[in-house]
Amino acid sequence: MTQVARQIHETLLSMTVVATNALADELNVSMRTVQRRLTRLSCRRSYSHNARYVALAESTCFDKYGVWQYEGICFSRYGNLTNTVAGLVDASSAGLTNRELTERIRLNARSFVSQFSRRGLIVAEKLGARLRYFSADPSRAAVQRAAFQASAVKGKDPSISDSVAVKLLLAWINTPAAKPEDLAAVLCKQGCSVTAGGVADFLRSHDLLKKKSK
Repeated sequence: MTQVARQIHETLLSMTVVATNALADELNVSMRTVQRRLTRLSCRRSYSHNARYVALAESTCFDKYGVWQYEGICFSRYGNLTNTVAGLVDASSAGLTNRELTERIRLNARSFVSQFSRRGLIVAEKLGARLRYFSADPSRAAVQRAAFQASAVKGKDPSISDSVAVKLLLAWINTPAAKPEDLAAVLCKQGCSVTAGGVADFLRSHDLLKKKSK
């Protein structure tokens, strides 16, 4: 490892996340030098903030969706924003709405998701009152579409399995003033894969949001 690479590594260890231009200024080297040295280190580049920030792979702490946010700066296992959106949609069991994608990616999906759909990276379909995004892979999209339609027939969010529903109802009973995002956080700590939107839809379908507000 060269001296510059060692300095970059030490800086990232101490600061966790650093802008590439700040690294160049701190070490008094060119951006080209920083970029070359970063390729020799095991680093992650942010998918937010125009990919200006980097972090050591060993410092990242991804959530169950493969996303990590540090002081508002977002990273993912998938890499850049394009790969992250496509990866999250493809990995979902029944496709994702704008709200669900926004919750997972920690950015406003409405500002860019339609571009990805037009480019064929994901498939957009209007089902009911909402747009839903499915995998660009036809076979995967067919599985997702079938899962969503099956869940719609049952009247519950596809991410809310029977076992998760029991835990959700217990959490709702124990914390009657909790908001959907609070309940989702409780379930996530218990190892359940569920979003605030999914919790809200489940409670609404069982008329529990209305009852809670009385």
